[in-house]
Amino acid sequence: MSGSYLDDQGIAIESGFKRYNVRANIDGKMKSWLNAGLNIAGSSTQQKYPQSEDSNTANIINFSRLVPSFYPYYERAADGSYVLDENGNKIYDFGLYRPSGATPKNNLAASLPLDKNDIRRENVAARAYLEAVFSKDLKFRSTYSLDYINSNTHNYTNPTVGFGVDTKGSVSKSNVRTVGQTWNNILTFDKQFDLHHLNVLAGQEYYDFNSSNMSGSRQGFVLPGFYEPVAASQLNNFTGSSVDYSLLSFLGRAEYNYDNRYYFSTSLRTDGSSRFAPETRWGTFWSVGGSWKIAQENFLKDVSALNQLTLRASYGGQGNDNLGTYYAYQGLYTISNSLGEGGTVTSRLPTPDLKWETNLNFNVGLDVAAFKNRVSLSVEYFNRQSKDLLFTMPMPYSSGYSGYDANIGSLRNRGFDIDIHTIPVLTENFRWNLDVNLSHYTNKITSLPNNNKDIITGTRALRVGGTIYDFFMPEWAGVNPENGLPQWYVADQDGKKTDQKTSEYTKAGFFDAGSSLPDLIGGVSNSFSYKNFDLSALVSFSLGGQVLDNDYIQLMHTGNNVGRAWSVEMLNHWTPENTATNVPKLTTDNLNWTSTSTRFLYDATYARLKNVSLGYSLPGDLIRRIGLGKLRVFATAENLLTFYGHQGMDPEQTLNGATYFRYPAMRTISGGLQLVF
Repeated sequence: MSGSYLDDQGIAIESGFKRYNVRANIDGKMKSWLNAGLNIAGSSTQQKYPQSEDSNTANIINFSRLVPSFYPYYERAADGSYVLDENGNKIYDFGLYRPSGATPKNNLAASLPLDKNDIRRENVAARAYLEAVFSKDLKFRSTYSLDYINSNTHNYTNPTVGFGVDTKGSVSKSNVRTVGQTWNNILTFDKQFDLHHLNVLAGQEYYDFNSSNMSGSRQGFVLPGFYEPVAASQLNNFTGSSVDYSLLSFLGRAEYNYDNRYYFSTSLRTDGSSRFAPETRWGTFWSVGGSWKIAQENFLKDVSALNQLTLRASYGGQGNDNLGTYYAYQGLYTISNSLGEGGTVTSRLPTPDLKWETNLNFNVGLDVAAFKNRVSLSVEYFNRQSKDLLFTMPMPYSSGYSGYDANIGSLRNRGFDIDIHTIPVLTENFRWNLDVNLSHYTNKITSLPNNNKDIITGTRALRVGGTIYDFFMPEWAGVNPENGLPQWYVADQDGKKTDQKTSEYTKAGFFDAGSSLPDLIGGVSNSFSYKNFDLSALVSFSLGGQVLDNDYIQLMHTGNNVGRAWSVEMLNHWTPENTATNVPKLTTDNLNWTSTSTRFLYDATYARLKNVSLGYSLPGDLIRRIGLGKLRVFATAENLLTFYGHQGMDPEQTLNGATYFRYPAMRTISGGLQLVF
């Protein structure tokens, strides 16, 4: 049994996370032939989560960027002194005088402590099994698993100050309850025949998932200090829904090895998903694999420096039925109110021909260890072919739909993973471990529907031969030195880039603009131990790729967002005396120069000191006297240093390569004790 408590303070005001959790693992022998067990874990969490994503001005992360720092935090008198209330306390400045670009009437430092943005979750995960041992070679195991999550969200905006003044405050509450159940029954035969070893299993698995939710909101609080919906006078909305999903699978696997040198395995499974129509519900997938422990061969047994040399390979298919909806093949409707009468509006076209997406994976790898395992290397190459991709095909908005789901096109991912583990120095009192891991992969679209016609979605262009990570946008051509206007390149009638430039964004051409996919990602880990001291450090890095900094665009206006904060880069704006610049002239005219273009694409290469840990373990003789097995004192720092060429942005972004005013990674420093009894 175990339990733990976590209290993590956020970097933004009124943000943080608390967690309580317990865990118990119980195994028992009911009969000589019957084993049983129960593993159960429960947790309760409370997350204070103010708006911290999206371009909304209520976003605490975004708010601090938008309001220039020269606007006062507290009210000031004409002589610069603080204005005090009747109790002698400073009064928050809500900036009624601030222009529209600097979010007047708001000061999140004052309003957020009066608001609520709480998410509470209770989570229970339980695993129970019964295992019947018919003989030493034949076993049957039945396992039931339950995952239960109950989540309650409470958002309250106070009626006194800030965003809630106009509506006299608002409150919303929601509850989401999810229950996932898995039941599998596996029969296993495991037998050793001299130098031959055979393991065969067959079984069935059933997964059932249900999610239900309710939410509602009200506004108009008569009195301050009340947070619940019952204290608000006006109902805004109330809604609720539930979804069900089930998956039935039958599976089998056989593994064979000879003399612990030659290994072979094969598997076969068929899955039926409720997401698809009965006619296309089932998909069958298989795999084969093998490995050869070359170091065990007679011709290498005498090579004492070689500890391991294993060649392995596998090939097989896996299925995917997830396209973001649980009713993928059905036509869905939205219920709406029209002058007091109920009506339906189609929201999703039926797609009865949808079927499983298939991913065919080929992997080949080599594992090497030498010099008493002080040097080891693992290299793996993979080639993943995806066909019948589940994808939303865009439709013209005039049709009334944004798109429809279909099995379209095919995709290929290739790459390699390398892991290197070394012990450069090993003495009686000192040890140095140096580990390196590297990953690289490429992505290529191999076919598309409609005779491989390009699909343009936002800043992406999906085309045969390209990748799903390719940017497609106007190309920045700099600032016109004669008049200070922004410029973009123009395309010819075939879409090819020309030398012609335009200062009208609507006339700019759209071109391929690189990829958000990095060329190489990896990490370098060093760990040192000297007598009772230990020190470790991990540096992660990413080389290549591009990122579109949408957050930065808000700081680069030319004066049309009056009062909005500016980047220091704006000091280098165009003037008749400063014509060699990449920042247009200042004007309240809308030049569209901050519209999406390669101007705001940046190299995504970075390195980050992810973790540093320093510890000291008390000598064994000393701690044994006080009845302990081990006592270690340690200090740890995470995200301590970041090396990146573009200031102000967290370089660890999602693979889509675009920022979105997100809560950044935190730098944390902590310390503690490790006790072993």
